[in-house]
Amino acid sequence: MSSSESSCLGFGARTMCRALRPMSPNHAFDSDAPCPSRPLRGKGPAGPRRAGYLKRYALSGRIQVYFWKTRLLVDELAKGPLEERTLQRYYLATAVFVSVCYYIGSLAPRDNLYALAVEAFGVLVATIVGLNAAFAANGGSSGTRFLEKVVSISFPLLMRVLAAAIAPGLVVAVLEAAELTTIQGEWFTSIEIVAFQVVFFLRLVAHVRKTNA
Repeated sequence: MSSSESSCLGFGARTMCRALRPMSPNHAFDSDAPCPSRPLRGKGPAGPRRAGYLKRYALSGRIQVYFWKTRLLVDELAKGPLEERTLQRYYLATAVFVSVCYYIGSLAPRDNLYALAVEAFGVLVATIVGLNAAFAANGGSSGTRFLEKVVSISFPLLMRVLAAAIAPGLVVAVLEAAELTTIQGEWFTSIEIVAFQVVFFLRLVAHVRKTNA
């Protein structure tokens, strides 16, 4: 998750998003729970129930663009490369999401510059370390389709991490309602943003590694 993306996480109940920041390109965190264990009836993977199950977690019927089920996307990536049109839709969805969060976040300018500086440093470190770790998980220089995997996985992963950020955001909102100072509230927000940045990259590394399993 980029520095642009990460601010959306801490804003939660304070305006919902705060500016998620560079590299645009789970339920709280992706539990990697298996798909329903009950066998799906129909003619194999293409059976009507299977198609219906996939459609519930995709933005399109013919071109699957998953917005929540990272496991289904990882399974597709493990089988082979995505179509160019599909990859373009993932990038477009992520770019639009980040842009919206950025401008919503700009409605609440930061007052505590020290907290903002610490947050920026933490986000930059998490981004650099996280992307390098994801690159290594993909096989390093001998790996393939690194950008394809990172760009596509980032979209549903952002949705899940953002959903997980809502509860802490509500806590911050309650504390502010209890006359917590703005300076203290922004420290909570900065810590939350850095924490979710770390969680995002931990999950990204795990998913990229699974595409090579």
